[in-house]
Amino acid sequence: MTTQQVNLLSAELIPPRVWLSARELMIGIGIFTTLLLAYSALQALNLPALKDIEQAAQAQLKKMNTAVAGEPPAQIAARISELKAEQARQRSLLETLQDVPQHSFSAYLKGLSESRVEGLWLEKIQLERERKATRIGLSGRSLATPQVPALLDALGSDEVFGGYQFTDLEVKKTDGYVQFSLLTQAEEAS
Repeated sequence: MTTQQVNLLSAELIPPRVWLSARELMIGIGIFTTLLLAYSALQALNLPALKDIEQAAQAQLKKMNTAVAGEPPAQIAARISELKAEQARQRSLLETLQDVPQHSFSAYLKGLSESRVEGLWLEKIQLERERKATRIGLSGRSLATPQVPALLDALGSDEVFGGYQFTDLEVKKTDGYVQFSLLTQAEEAS
């Protein structure tokens, strides 16, 4: 059995492609030009109204500039006074903070951690700052009495604690431990 394919679509059956004729093209260009001219005329009619709006806005801007240049309203004057008072408070705080000693509390804690004495532990660390002066209090326990002077020696060799003198010393023996308390007077930090 043989098969044959027959093409029933011939070039004569396909309608030819229609391009715009010169007449149709001229009509399209004419319509576009007419619409463009109508839009331009409409804009020309709106131009005086836009100029009036611009002049009114400029007059309002000039009025606002003269109002700002004059005496400020009561609300603005009150706000300016509040801001000046806040600025004065912040300057005062800044001056107070500039009077704080160079060593922060973390520097003291670091110095304590580096001044370690075997068999001695701190239970209370008290650091009070009054302006440029810092008061230091230490309380704790040790296994033996000689460890308390060893702590004082270690603190004396530390840069942060240099210059401080422990004026109050209290030592008690309790339950096999030596309980101690050290306190400095408020001294200016070096």
